[in-house]
Amino acid sequence: MAEKLNVPDLSKYKAIVQLIKNQLELEKEVISKINGIQTFHNLFIALAKGEHLVKTMDKGEKRMLRLMDKRMKAIFGNKIKEKITYRWAMSVFNAIEDKVHEAVEKNMLEYHPDVDFEFANRHEFVDLVREEIKKLRQREVSEKMIAVFVNSFREWYNHQRD
Repeated sequence: MAEKLNVPDLSKYKAIVQLIKNQLELEKEVISKINGIQTFHNLFIALAKGEHLVKTMDKGEKRMLRLMDKRMKAIFGNKIKEKITYRWAMSVFNAIEDKVHEAVEKNMLEYHPDVDFEFANRHEFVDLVREEIKKLRQREVSEKMIAVFVNSFREWYNHQRD
């Protein structure tokens, strides 16, 4: 591959060649993992659920995630109807539709029946979660807490249609 660059002195490009090799190895690894998953649906759900994030969480974050998952189950099971996590979850849930319409109008998303599901699994959703908690609290919320909330909310939201 490097020979095809038609450059007389390849030593100048050693770093670039090494980056290309590293990227190729990474892509091979990703492809092998994709091939190990039985269906695209399972792969998409795994990504949407943030399984790759859970594996990189430290002990504290994993503990926060377990607690948040319990709260979300209670909230969406109508067992909790107050407190900050409930207000946060409801404000995010209610704001999704507005943000989806806004994204469609700005041509950031194309409208289709599952566009809200798509939005909830995009990076812009994290921004929405951050905006909504800022409206509810005077104090800052850590990025770890936002990541845990996003992960837990998506888990519920992605499976509500099952």
